[in-house]
Amino acid sequence: MPVERHNCLRMASEQVRTKIKWNGRRLPNGRHVTQINAWRQKRPHWPPINRSIDSPVSSTGGNEVKVFLVLAIAVISATAHAQEQCSSIISFSRVSSSSVADSSAFDQEAATFCSAYSRNSSTSSDTNFAASHKFLSASFGQENASTESIASKVCSASNRSVARSDAYKQYVESVAPGAFDAYAACVKAKDSLQFAVPAASMLPTEFTVSARFVLSASGAKAELKHTPSDGVACGWNNSNAQSVTLRGGDSTTLRCKRTDATKQAYVTIINAAGTEQLTIPWKRYTAAGNPVDNLSALTADLMKAQATLVALQTSINAIQAEAARQGAAIGQTSQTLSSRLNTAESRIAAVDSKTRWKAGNDGCASCNRFCRESQFEGWSGVCVAATGGTANEALPCDKQPYGGPVHCMCAAR
Repeated sequence: MPVERHNCLRMASEQVRTKIKWNGRRLPNGRHVTQINAWRQKRPHWPPINRSIDSPVSSTGGNEVKVFLVLAIAVISATAHAQEQCSSIISFSRVSSSSVADSSAFDQEAATFCSAYSRNSSTSSDTNFAASHKFLSASFGQENASTESIASKVCSASNRSVARSDAYKQYVESVAPGAFDAYAACVKAKDSLQFAVPAASMLPTEFTVSARFVLSASGAKAELKHTPSDGVACGWNNSNAQSVTLRGGDSTTLRCKRTDATKQAYVTIINAAGTEQLTIPWKRYTAAGNPVDNLSALTADLMKAQATLVALQTSINAIQAEAARQGAAIGQTSQTLSSRLNTAESRIAAVDSKTRWKAGNDGCASCNRFCRESQFEGWSGVCVAATGGTANEALPCDKQPYGGPVHCMCAAR
């Protein structure tokens, strides 16, 4: 028997043994027969009681209590069994490597954890707290999760001593997105239809869900139909049947297949003769056959995009820095060239201001002499260049004779 079901039965037995509920009121230990009989006077249909509430149930005077105990255990056992079966839907939709707990076990461990956490008794010596912490960490797939991390998930924000009302829902949605509604619908239908997904049938492209109709009343029946998402084909009892009729105690299976496991899918089962409806999410898988966590995949894509953005911004910054460096170098080079140009222009202007042509040389004297002697055209200078001939070609300053008229460019002294 699973631990959580054993705990539920043990707790129920202890409660029935120590506290009996009469018309909505509980008698604590120590109340005696006289107190009960005072209430019995207004309720003649109650059985006679001639013992203390604390005394053991006898074989002669405690049949009603025994019946109550049996019924209580039966109800708890049925609920625990239904929760255990419905947990298979969570296992089928699970995308993380975590253990799957039913709501009773999870809520009990969450309550124990939060109670100890609020008292600051989260130490290694608190065995109950340690066990709850280990259980919850495994349930969330985080074996080394801190107490603060677990508390933020399961404890009420306004009162850390109690578990939050939606703790189990938050847990299911974290390990099997979209599966909580299916689990809740499965548990709700337990008194008429019981569903389960066998572990061996949980494959990327195929799965099977079993259904059992437990109502035995005359004329009671279930007419089960299914509606799969696009790309999914299902059939009842290993056939292509689109519906099946069940009567008290009948069981059936719905086998579903798909060709593309990389796409999210679902299968809805409805009871046309009742109100039960169950939509089972079918998670998607990678090409390697591993479950894909949509939220984690989206987060990973976002982180990848952010990393790309950071790398792009880094490249832009580097380009801008290099452009600034090159701009500074270009500016410096431009400034140097501009300075040199100004110097050259100044020198050219200075030369231009002193350079003049002497055009009266008939070719008999060299331009050196013609520039040097002031008797020629009334001023003296230094020959810079000479041109002459029909093509006005460049001639040396010291040539003599030139054999024809020549122009002498002289720099005045």
